[in-house]
Amino acid sequence: MENQSDKPKLMSLKAVERYVGSRDLVVNAYAPWCHHCKEFESVYGEFRAKLRETNPHVSVVRLNAHKHFDELQRTRIGEDMYKAPLADAIEYFPTILLLRKDGRGGIYDGERAVPAMVEAISKFFSAS
Repeated sequence: MENQSDKPKLMSLKAVERYVGSRDLVVNAYAPWCHHCKEFESVYGEFRAKLRETNPHVSVVRLNAHKHFDELQRTRIGEDMYKAPLADAIEYFPTILLLRKDGRGGIYDGERAVPAMVEAISKFFSAS
């Protein structure tokens, strides 16, 4: 049974804007109507729980990118920090954004399985 504290927090666009550049973030940019997003939800929750064990400084969150996409494009969140707005990185759902507070960013496009995600994303946030 999933522990409520293991469920990734649904972030508002304002919260994401505040966190960009001040926290290390993994953001699941999803759409509620997306079949792949719905299937991925339990994997993402389990991933969050496992990542917290080894990387407690990384915030693992969700963002309804479908709902906020126009505003993401208009506000250009992330452009100053990552040299490109976050909206430019979202080409499909779900998109897993990796956002380091030091200005490095990326997209996780590997296997959608907990062990592979934990390994690859841990490396991304521990690399200098």
